[in-house]
Amino acid sequence: MALLAQHIPFVTDGGNGDEGLDLWDQAGSGTVPVILVDPTPEAWQRLGDARVPIMVVTSRPMSRGETLDALGRGAVAIVAAERIAEALVPALTLAAAGHLTIDPAAANWLIAAAGTHAGEADSGLPELTIREGDILRSIAAGHSVRQTARSLGIAEKTVENTQARLFRKLGARNRAGALATAHALGLLELLDP
Repeated sequence: MALLAQHIPFVTDGGNGDEGLDLWDQAGSGTVPVILVDPTPEAWQRLGDARVPIMVVTSRPMSRGETLDALGRGAVAIVAAERIAEALVPALTLAAAGHLTIDPAAANWLIAAAGTHAGEADSGLPELTIREGDILRSIAAGHSVRQTARSLGIAEKTVENTQARLFRKLGARNRAGALATAHALGLLELLDP
């Protein structure tokens, strides 16, 4: 209803057959988000390695594990169903622009996952190299791989390789997941000069 009220076109997929996969494959630009409502493991599996922004609408509060799992699978927005009328369209707009949007209830789990407050040392934090910190700051600034390579004076392949190591250290599958984990752990505050 929120999309209809704003005259935003959309397509639904009831999960029967593989027709939804064709739609996701055709969203090649990576700017058309897929909205999963109370996603099941099968829904995540159907997405596979699709490189599209994923929005999660949840009818119940997500656990910390579910929140981190969704972010690790590429979710760029988590919206509570009861807030859909006022939050879906803004979250959709932000997600399409490459921003991470998380419902406050889900964000509380991320903060709890950090276990520390900004500025406090924690021996459980992953140790980042100087270059990984540079890449993380660039991701936080919203730079593309190409922009990062240019600003750091290194090859794009070097950025990609360093970014892959950073993702492994943070347990993330993509830039949004890495940024969410780094923020939750307070790494961004620790990296500021």
